[in-house]
Amino acid sequence: MLELDAPTAVYVLANEGMLRILLRNLLDNAVRYTPPGGKVGVTAQANGVMLTVSDSGPGIPADARVQVLQRFHRLAGQETEGSDLGLSIVSRIVELHDAMLELDAGIGNPGLAVRLVLKSAG
Repeated sequence: MLELDAPTAVYVLANEGMLRILLRNLLDNAVRYTPPGGKVGVTAQANGVMLTVSDSGPGIPADARVQVLQRFHRLAGQETEGSDLGLSIVSRIVELHDAMLELDAGIGNPGLAVRLVLKSAG
């Protein structure tokens, strides 16, 4: 199940193409790692322009969250297909936009939540 909780409009100072890639990577990862019957949630808040993509998948242990932002890093025991570039691309786009990125526990336990704080356009 995919849930969206967002105001009617949130405006950010960002490169539109890069923001599309960032969102695609986050949503693709969330859907890919969430088991059948699980949840993926997207929340946008206009105050401070925070975007959160969270899921009820297996999560990422706190001590491994920095490593998964590196290119080609895969957690041990994961069999999911992919290039292992998604979160590293997200991290680089966040860096280029002088934004903030945080990985935390997601929906349920463990799950994963990826929070971004971007610069407001207004």
